Amino acid sequence: MSDRKLPILGLSGYWPPGTPGWTEENKQNLRLLAVIGQLRVASRVVLLAAFDQTKIYIVPAGQTNAGMLAIYDAGWFFMTPEAGWNITVLDELDIIGNPKVINWTGTAWVDGPSAGTTATLSSEASAWGDSRVAQNWNSAETTILARSWLWQTEARSQRIRVSSSRYNFGVSGDDIGQLLARMTGNVANLSGVTPSQVPPGPAFVLIGTNGVNALTPLTTLMAQLTAVLDWLQARGHMPFVFCDMPRGQGTTPGVNGLLPLLAQPVMYAYAQAIRDLALTRKGIHVLDVWPQAADPGKATAAVRSGILNTDLLHPSPGIAVLAAIKASEALERAGFKKIVHPISSTNLYSAANPRGCLNKNPTFAPTSDDALTAGTASTGITGVVPGGWTATMTGGGITGVGSFEVVTLPDGSKRDAWKLVVSGTAGAASGSAQVRQSGLYDSAKVAVGDLLEGQFEYFVLDGHVNFAAAACNVTTESSTTSMNGGAPTTGTNPDQAKAAMVTVAEYGISRSPLMTWLAGSTALNLECRPYFSLAAATSATIYFLSGGVRKKI
Repeated sequence: MSDRKLPILGLSGYWPPGTPGWTEENKQNLRLLAVIGQLRVASRVVLLAAFDQTKIYIVPAGQTNAGMLAIYDAGWFFMTPEAGWNITVLDELDIIGNPKVINWTGTAWVDGPSAGTTATLSSEASAWGDSRVAQNWNSAETTILARSWLWQTEARSQRIRVSSSRYNFGVSGDDIGQLLARMTGNVANLSGVTPSQVPPGPAFVLIGTNGVNALTPLTTLMAQLTAVLDWLQARGHMPFVFCDMPRGQGTTPGVNGLLPLLAQPVMYAYAQAIRDLALTRKGIHVLDVWPQAADPGKATAAVRSGILNTDLLHPSPGIAVLAAIKASEALERAGFKKIVHPISSTNLYSAANPRGCLNKNPTFAPTSDDALTAGTASTGITGVVPGGWTATMTGGGITGVGSFEVVTLPDGSKRDAWKLVVSGTAGAASGSAQVRQSGLYDSAKVAVGDLLEGQFEYFVLDGHVNFAAAACNVTTESSTTSMNGGAPTTGTNPDQAKAAMVTVAEYGISRSPLMTWLAGSTALNLECRPYFSLAAATSATIYFLSGGVRKKI
């Protein structure tokens, strides 16, 4: 027998001369190395009687040797896994269609890679928290809202993708303990996706205000938040954690969203403890909008006017932009690459270019050889309109003047653009500059089950007033199937116009959620649609750089 076991894998080694057992022990060594050189199993549900001798299996639950690796070598051998081993299961697919990766915790196989695993991160962002996370989307899940800091981050950074609500794990009213219970219990969200099905990627965490409001002790808040971050990192995610945000206004605790008197210092302490995570935890990115969002004249954790919506608790485009600026900077520092690129005027659909634009004149040129009609200036628009597009001011009271211009972008590059100068007083909330192409459906190009996505590249000058977001909508003329990226919220607790300090120059590429083309649909339209929040004074200079709708293949 060998003198000892070697470190890490437990291979046998160091045989004294003439020691018997060398042959058998080396067989075990080679068998182990053959297995772990590429840990992949055919299945973890197939029973022993159906095992294929050329494949590796995990013995399913309820069977003798459950959880062990089964390999055939002149008979079936069962090997005990080590904690932290990652294995690909070939007959199970994750939410994006790749073979699922699972890891052995020491007692059970769980979905996702183990802590410390270096893996390629998906660009699909996930979000975890309370109502401020849930409200990235509307209740019908067809519209990602202008108040969505997740969508605003995608537009500004072009480093993440928010293609649908399937990775949104926000629940109204939840505290951190409830979020943690959903994660560890693998509870599905409204889209039917469980936490374990989320591919490793950027994970945005915003939660805590409900616990603070309930006077949960700081030690409990941080213990729960630490457990949330442990869960995410153990599965290969990169957490981006928001400091909890100021809320409420006025002087009366518990009124207008203002925290109770005893909760106000807890909120300050909680925000500071999150800031400290950047110093104490590896791989955590802390996003802090408190200095810009808090009322500088208040010691009550109150929010600055025009940052939250009218309930003074939940996001409005103001806080969304502040959060997106911080998140975009952090994503760049973390090494996420830009994934969205401007559309070329020649990037049009054909059999040889199936991801080309389905619309004409995607670069908003004055005229284009693929634009069959001249641009149309409709209600409220004067000046010129790009070929093939129709421009309309909606909401009443606001007008737009169109022209063509070479514009200098924030990175110093110059681009041809269609310039729209908006002015006046909006007569209703959600007024907009609707720049649209209709009649894009072609049965030879779009089939049932195709995924469609729209994008709108824009640049808005500093000093805009009442501007909510540069939305991109792919519409079927049916609210149940149209997909809207960046629409403002009206009705109960509507969005507010951004505070003056948030009206900064904004270059971005806004995206619609993914649309699945359904049987019976015949109308397909693209809208590049800057929205305005309120019935109020409105002004903005907006450059339209590119816009298109295409198939995601």
